[in-house]
Amino acid sequence: MHITLQGSTFSDHFTKMSTQLASGDAPCLVAVQSLRTAQLKDGMLPLGDLVKSNNFDLSVFDKSMVDGLSADGNLYALPYDVGR
Repeated sequence: MHITLQGSTFSDHFTKMSTQLASGDAPCLVAVQSLRTAQLKDGMLPLGDLVKSNNFDLSVFDKSMVDGLSADGNLYALPYDVGR
């Protein structure tokens, strides 16, 4: 397995990610803010089937975090931290 880390400044991160997602050249894993999930969802895969088939317990996360990483009834990302 080969892993390549990509980075960008915060101010460029979501512009770069949007471009990569739209072009089909996005990395396998991306960091998403909950407020940006809806705008980026078309380039990401819904995680619902993976969550179910792996018996992943979403109740360990605050519901508002899971809801924020969902759009159109589909979960697109998993929480990894919370900022206030």
